Amino acid sequence: MIQIFYSKKVPLLQNTVYLDQISAKTAPYGTLNITMDNKQFVFNSAFDPRLMVYDKSYDNSVPSKVFISYYDGIIDYLASRYNLRSGNIIEIGCGKGTFLTRTASRYKNINCLGIDPSYEGSKTSHNGRVKFINEYFKKEHINNINLISLILLRHTLEHIPSPIDFLKNIFHIFKYRIKSKTLPVFIEVPDFMWTLKNDAFMDFCYEHVNYFTEKSISDCISAAGAHVTNITKAFKNQYIWAECTINSDRFTKAHSYRVNDPDLKDKNFFTHFKNNLKTIINKIKILKINKKTVIWGMATKGVMFSLHLLNNHVEVDYCIDINRNKQGKYAPLSGYQISSPNCLVGKNNYAIICMNQNYAKEVHNLCRNLKVNHIMYDAEINEICL
Repeated sequence: MIQIFYSKKVPLLQNTVYLDQISAKTAPYGTLNITMDNKQFVFNSAFDPRLMVYDKSYDNSVPSKVFISYYDGIIDYLASRYNLRSGNIIEIGCGKGTFLTRTASRYKNINCLGIDPSYEGSKTSHNGRVKFINEYFKKEHINNINLISLILLRHTLEHIPSPIDFLKNIFHIFKYRIKSKTLPVFIEVPDFMWTLKNDAFMDFCYEHVNYFTEKSISDCISAAGAHVTNITKAFKNQYIWAECTINSDRFTKAHSYRVNDPDLKDKNFFTHFKNNLKTIINKIKILKINKKTVIWGMATKGVMFSLHLLNNHVEVDYCIDINRNKQGKYAPLSGYQISSPNCLVGKNNYAIICMNQNYAKEVHNLCRNLKVNHIMYDAEINEICL
């Protein structure tokens, strides 16, 4: 076993926000001990599934034009690749349902079912073509569905302990509902190699028990009995798309898709992550001499980033998120209030730390429209020139 990252006290659910600062500072917490085993599978060895309760207060929505465009790209890709002209798409772990409602809007003959304990909202939309169930998935949910065209597991598997057993159960349930010889499955997870290459310590969180490489996600799928058909990277290499099929005629372990072993020869992961945190802390201290510091994006990256800074006695001035459901509320453990971008108008000279550089241009344009005097920085506190 190789230790990659350790933090004694992190929020159990970094995407849950609180109505008052006291509740936020006393939010439930756990320990991160990110470890790689002898098969190069990376996971939190301190994870306790009994602590995890996903409910309607959980919100990982990203109401960004950039991310909505990314959604639409996935939808069009899947529709083309799997000739989705009719039938039902089942999404296990649908969050607040945005992906499925976008799908139904773009493709009028497709029906969708989303299942997630954190879902809140109407149980149906699009004249009944989209349905939601706010529960954990169970086989009874698909009893009355005739033609299933595609299964989605987007940003779900990283939350699941024993991912092989989880997949095996899902594949087994759907195997007996296949109308043709195969049923496609589309899985999306964060790419651990991106985290590693960027020393992105803020990507480690208690919610995510697993950290996948292309090889490890492929191995999990194959060990669970499905046949991997494609592995690729997306969202500027931050995510992995893993596609596979469940076969109706057999249910055997098979490595049907060759993925090279990741380059994990450097064993000093722990040192790299800690050194990067120290470097970032020193850079922020310099910024704070003549600028107000702003963390933009209080989802996983922003919540964890600001907490690690605070644990090292470095405070930021503002925490911003465009998700209106988070604005005016407080981040777990740090107790930082999450604000609207409008709070920056007409005040100071800002150093805006964009937690995900994929959104940097969008953030910059919004600030410019608000006439906010700012300089943009990435999460390593390098200036972003736009």
